[in-house]
Amino acid sequence: METNVIWRNARAAVIELDDGGYFTCADTWEIFVNDEPAGTTNTVETYVDGLIPGKRNLVRFVCGERELSVGVTTPAEPFTINVRDCGAKGDAEHDDTTNIQAAIMACPKGGRVLIPAGSYRIKSLFLKSNINIELAEGAVLLARHDRAALAYIPGTVTGDEGAGYAGTDMLPLGRWEGESFSTYCSTFTGLSVHDVCIYGRGAIDGQTDFAEDNWWNKDFKNIFRPEEGREVARPRMIFLSECENVSMAGFTVRNSPAWNIHPILCEHIDALCLSIEGPKNSHNTDGFDPESCGFVRILGCQFSVGDDCIAIK
Repeated sequence: METNVIWRNARAAVIELDDGGYFTCADTWEIFVNDEPAGTTNTVETYVDGLIPGKRNLVRFVCGERELSVGVTTPAEPFTINVRDCGAKGDAEHDDTTNIQAAIMACPKGGRVLIPAGSYRIKSLFLKSNINIELAEGAVLLARHDRAALAYIPGTVTGDEGAGYAGTDMLPLGRWEGESFSTYCSTFTGLSVHDVCIYGRGAIDGQTDFAEDNWWNKDFKNIFRPEEGREVARPRMIFLSECENVSMAGFTVRNSPAWNIHPILCEHIDALCLSIEGPKNSHNTDGFDPESCGFVRILGCQFSVGDDCIAIK
């Protein structure tokens, strides 16, 4: 039996216990991080946290008299910005969008945005390059579904001839099912960002249901905005367009308005030990849909959704 470090950052790692299984191991193993108990696992890929930045950490797996160990040397992490220091309340009532976005924008290169335990009511958050965002255990991002309060991005924008996408004067931004389409901003939206990590034991909850004013009602495909004479596609939970080196590890995504995680035209994307959930009768709640992407890894994830678990487009 072998142990392999699949992924790591300054405070967490995904470790593979290769005993020939596909998802679960034959046995259950106790986990110790730097000799401190850290739970148990019976899965081939295991998310482990509590690592110390800038140090060689020892992770041990013990089953009876058998023991496996692996060293995980973590990169340094220069700074942490706690979203509560930017005014986020985490009380499920205050709209914490601007406060969390301020923490993201203020975070130095290579730093961490910490979202501690609490329930954070938000609209849409935008990613930037070279940061880590930790959803700590007990932290839940509660997405608002009152559409009048939500921003959306156009399907295409125009500029100088030849300065846009593929030699044209148009740049596609919003996407829906392979086409440029005006789209509500997702809970996390990443446009042309790189070296980003979202990780932790927390959750992102779309708060979607079948109520008339929510996303899974009878008009679930797209939402018409009569004041502008256009349709606007539903948001995803995480939407990434033309991004590179983005990793997502450990957390739960649930009750998405549409596809849960949707990278398009991205390179080197990791989805590791995620739990992606939605009712079995929820509309179009695909789990993970990589579209025109390269070098994508989906390992150790659990899916229980109302549509495709993984759909490669």
